[in-house]
Amino acid sequence: MSSLDRPSNADLIGLDAIAKNLGLGKRWKGPRMVPEVVKACEEEASAVLAGTRAKGEAIAAKLASHYGVKFEEVHSARDIDALEDHYLRGKKELTFGVLRQELADPGVDALLFRRNNARIDEPDQWIAVLNLLVTTDRAYWDRFHELSHRLAEPPQLLLRFRREVQGEKGAVEQLIDTITGELAFHRDYFAPLISATCSRPLDFALINWIKESFAPTASLLSVTNAVTTRWPRPAICFTARLQTKRADPNGEQCLRIQLQCTNPLARERGIVLYNNMRVPLSSIAYQAWETRSVRTGMDKCVEWSTRRGYHLPDMDALVSAIPMGNWIYCTMSL
Repeated sequence: MSSLDRPSNADLIGLDAIAKNLGLGKRWKGPRMVPEVVKACEEEASAVLAGTRAKGEAIAAKLASHYGVKFEEVHSARDIDALEDHYLRGKKELTFGVLRQELADPGVDALLFRRNNARIDEPDQWIAVLNLLVTTDRAYWDRFHELSHRLAEPPQLLLRFRREVQGEKGAVEQLIDTITGELAFHRDYFAPLISATCSRPLDFALINWIKESFAPTASLLSVTNAVTTRWPRPAICFTARLQTKRADPNGEQCLRIQLQCTNPLARERGIVLYNNMRVPLSSIAYQAWETRSVRTGMDKCVEWSTRRGYHLPDMDALVSAIPMGNWIYCTMSL
């Protein structure tokens, strides 16, 4: 599996091209370049966004207009018919011939088509098709993911056709995801919301308010991650559902976590959780799961432990949890 510290040869070519395109040198110098890449993309976006409203959707629209990206949404088979009629038959864009086949795979989040027959002055040089046949949860994120490709990569590196697929990603896609997380919640526009509300407890009442204020179409989980990462006090975001131990897939199911993000202040205080840790029966998170209701309250951190003897420091933390289908979303903060 290609990663940012061990990229494949193909990914290394892409990473070199991104570094050069952003004016950061001719070669990828390893993971230490990630902050430089993100900063360069943020600064380029800031220059484009001057005067834009502090709304995530408005930011996406302004960047899309500037970089010649038109978004098309597919909610039903009729939408596929309409896109084929418009681009394949109407504009003779032959790459749209794979549209229906690609969208038959529910793991495909988005498709990016670089038009062959577009005039240089046309505003839709790239068409990003968002696969919303199953859910609209990732639409906001996928818009910014495609825009991150446009900001970071030189145009000649972008393929005539590219798919975004859920699951494991190579080094370039990992870097693009990191850029996406910053652009979708751009510090110039998102940070003031955090500053204005950080005197309040970090709970889902606040997170939902921030979501509606900044990006109503974003998923709750993406907003929760964004808030947690930027929170000025120690904070963690995780999800949890019934799972078995990895080493014993036939064993007892327990409520186990999938870590989403840990901000630097939490790491400094030793507030670190690990994937597949069990949620303590005493936790507010477990109560939310059992009652299928939103819960917020204090947890004793030391009760978060593993059978190998690891446990959180002996202190209290605020836990907020909200059920979401077969999962619960949770934050833990000091």
